Amino acid sequence: MAEEVQKALEDMIPEMEEMQRTGLFTEDEIRAMVRKKKHFEYKIRRFRKRKEDFLSYIDYEVKLLSLLRRRRKKTAYYFKKREIDFSIIARINRLFRMVLFRHQGDINIWLSYLDFLQKIKMNRKISAVYIRMLAVHGDKPEVWVAAARWEFERNLAADVARKLLLRALKRHPKSHQIYSAHFQMELSNAQKLRDEMEEFTEENLRPKKKMKITKTLSKMDKVSETVLSGTLAKIVAEEALKDVPKDEVPALAVIFLSIAHKFDFAQDVRSWLVSKLVSDFPDCNITHDTVARRFLDKDAYEENEVPKLKTRIENCCNAYEESVKSIDTESMWGKYLDTVADLDATTMSRVKRDPERYFQLLCRAFEAKRIPVDHGLQLVSILQSREETQRAFVTLNSMIDQKLADGNNSDAAKLLMKKMDLLVSTKSVKFEEFAKEFFDVQQILYNKFLHNDAERVCTTAADCLLKNHSYKSDPNVKDFFERSFQLESRYCTLFRGAYIHWSFATKGIGSARAAFMQVSNLPPYTENCFRAMLEIEETLPDNFSRLQEIFELYLFHFKSRASVWIEFHQAAVKAKADWSTIASIKSRASKSLTESELEVFNHFLVTGTPPDVDAIEAADSGDEDLDEMIADAYSDDEDAQSDEKEQPDLAEHFISE
Repeated sequence: MAEEVQKALEDMIPEMEEMQRTGLFTEDEIRAMVRKKKHFEYKIRRFRKRKEDFLSYIDYEVKLLSLLRRRRKKTAYYFKKREIDFSIIARINRLFRMVLFRHQGDINIWLSYLDFLQKIKMNRKISAVYIRMLAVHGDKPEVWVAAARWEFERNLAADVARKLLLRALKRHPKSHQIYSAHFQMELSNAQKLRDEMEEFTEENLRPKKKMKITKTLSKMDKVSETVLSGTLAKIVAEEALKDVPKDEVPALAVIFLSIAHKFDFAQDVRSWLVSKLVSDFPDCNITHDTVARRFLDKDAYEENEVPKLKTRIENCCNAYEESVKSIDTESMWGKYLDTVADLDATTMSRVKRDPERYFQLLCRAFEAKRIPVDHGLQLVSILQSREETQRAFVTLNSMIDQKLADGNNSDAAKLLMKKMDLLVSTKSVKFEEFAKEFFDVQQILYNKFLHNDAERVCTTAADCLLKNHSYKSDPNVKDFFERSFQLESRYCTLFRGAYIHWSFATKGIGSARAAFMQVSNLPPYTENCFRAMLEIEETLPDNFSRLQEIFELYLFHFKSRASVWIEFHQAAVKAKADWSTIASIKSRASKSLTESELEVFNHFLVTGTPPDVDAIEAADSGDEDLDEMIADAYSDDEDAQSDEKEQPDLAEHFISE
């Protein structure tokens, strides 16, 4: 292995000599670079090769390439790119190939490789990489779509993109994603050809340029009218609607319609799709929604008889009124409400606004017990803004009862959360009513196994007790806390920190310490009570002995967490404790922490600041986001200039790191 590493380093000698000779890097930087590269080369050549080692090496080389680019810009030296830049790029390509050979199933590495190739503009290689990627990940429709989109948009090869999509349909004959991508590609291709033909017409040409585009015009003459009119896209849609299951046809047709709306020349295609829905699915709510929305478009009218926007809106609403009479379902009412809400936000800004339209429709849907939960929340918010609080509570309770009766627990949870928010924001609600409603909501969520929502309700209630001054002084608050401690273990711990803060705010430090001693020894043990007491004690002067007692109790239950030891160390330094105390903290931490947690603690001792734990965990798991890494490395020139001003020499932080 040593011989292979030595050979790899010797192959890098020419580029490093050029780096030093051209003045882009100093001799010390080159030495640091050699040490770092040697370290990586040994890692990728050991018997048990790890994906993380390859990714770290790629990360280093990409950042080196970025640093090289900035040095070139700074020194205005743009020569010797073949000897330096191209060698680094070739090495990155080789590393990507090596890691992909061993980890072909990791699609993120493939995508990062493609992103890197696009950044350095190696377009010829991208098509080949996509082909290799499809051989491994051909079971993913999005990969086929991405490859076809690249060929069509970036490689300007419409025929190749079409062949890829046809191959994809053989493997995924019922994929909406592939069919919609194929449909959009055919329309985009037709639009592109139309634009080219318009550009190359005889009227738009200068006399001197006519001879140069004769060949182009002859090719344009051969383009079939089938492609230019969008008929080819219509054929794609026909085949798609035949191949997918019958119950999925309306949804796919709507996707095609939304795509066709982007192209002005596709009016015939849009009309055909609507007629297909009406003839084959006359009783489907999607059909009724599509027909009603179509009254807003000019396509639904004769060319010389297009009414004004206000009239088109009225026609649309009338169509929805007929639809909700024939299809009286929550889904149909939801589509009606969605359209009216969209109109109020966009189209109606150009005509006379009718702010009551949406509100009245919400009330009608609520009375008919057909209002979707999202629109129900909107209705409550509108009532709240109108200061009709009592009506808002009645509306919420009615919808909650309906959703619970229907067994729709997820929607009921949203409404219950809204009810808690309304209770918190309404100043007229007395504490007894707030407490009763909280325990009722919490019990419903617990019984329906909606534990995450129940936790959020508990957190909201705890915050409310600390922020609402009228509640804070209520004599029944202590009874509320005592009752909350009897809840299930995952909920009762959420109130302990709030109880300590409330005791301190109302009765002083003595009461807070008594509350802390009461809850800190109750299982299950939780960190929020220790943190709450530490926050209070830190506000008092010359109080390190008390802080030390709390930290000792804290560490008795959570000694395996580096964050606790770091806070203890910081408190000791801030209080100017004697050196033996600080040394004891370091020694005990090194014996109590696991390897990963000890690394965090040692990082703090060296740098003086706690590290980004999330970043360390991501690095340990090997799930680095190479896309972000490459994007950062190839940021635009303005970002590079600003970085140079803030950090004149990146080599100190990067090359020898």
